[in-house]
Amino acid sequence: TYSLDSVTLVALFDEPLDSTSAAVASNYALSNNITIASALPQAPLFNSIVLKLATALQKATTYSLTVNNVTDCKGNKIGVYNKAEAGVAEEALQNDIVINEILFNPRPNAFDYVEVYNRSNNILDANKLYIANRNSSGVISSIKKLGEVPYYIFPEDYIVVTEDASSLQHEYMVQNPQNILVVSSLPSFPDDKGIVVITNSQGNVVDEVSYSEKWDFGLINDDEGAALERIDPNDSSQKQTNWHSAASTAGY
Repeated sequence: TYSLDSVTLVALFDEPLDSTSAAVASNYALSNNITIASALPQAPLFNSIVLKLATALQKATTYSLTVNNVTDCKGNKIGVYNKAEAGVAEEALQNDIVINEILFNPRPNAFDYVEVYNRSNNILDANKLYIANRNSSGVISSIKKLGEVPYYIFPEDYIVVTEDASSLQHEYMVQNPQNILVVSSLPSFPDDKGIVVITNSQGNVVDEVSYSEKWDFGLINDDEGAALERIDPNDSSQKQTNWHSAASTAGY
């Protein structure tokens, strides 16, 4: 789900719905006693529903949307995967979201990745966040949007950005594949040292890490494929002692 404004939600489904059942407002329930006034299926695919609310949503509040009794075009009723988080996204401020893990030296035929963590109480939209590096002059460059469509990052959520989701799942134990965002061409993050930057839609730096291969755990003979992991999301992004190599028990 994502919001168009404080009284309009868009609920997304993974297949087209029967438009008759999808248009019944009582088939949708929102937490915090928020009444849903109407439900409007969106043609031509009918896999998104615009929900108009009788009460405005509050910022920095996560709601739960539950859907019952809607069916797909074959008459199959929605099952147990009928809940989603909802809310109003805000512009990310400095340190709202932090860089939590960096893989800058992948194994052969694998890809870099960057994991970010929402340490704030705000709901953030990947569609309004950017990943970048800095060029030799220190200027932010190779700017790429984290998401091409609205994708909400709720408080305490982790999101991984990479070029190839299937490769990431093959190389590592990925507990939540739905939290992988694919960027067609990530900025360059060299194997020896580099800079990872996250900015908001205004171009303001939200978080930044100037990493070095020397930050890896010294007893690892081959750090190829071993990610660099943040220890404390509330401590400095640029403190070397706040980073270590990801554990071998977690597949590095």
